[in-house]
Amino acid sequence: MLDNIQISPVAETVVMSGDIDMDSHVDFTDYAILGSQWLQPPAVPSADIAPQDGDHIIDWRDLTELTAHWLEGTSP
Repeated sequence: MLDNIQISPVAETVVMSGDIDMDSHVDFTDYAILGSQWLQPPAVPSADIAPQDGDHIIDWRDLTELTAHWLEGTSP
């Protein structure tokens, strides 16, 4: 019997494009990861963030996406 069922709200995860290390900030660490994978196939964590589904190479598209979101999530 199911007498004590409770429904809890689920926290929504916001994924920022450019936040390669998933720390909720687009910052120098993400840039360093992208730089370490430059002109290579993606590694873990993957810097293949552009186009949206990736293109299996870290290049100017990924850099453009990262810089478009530069410093998002950081405190002023």
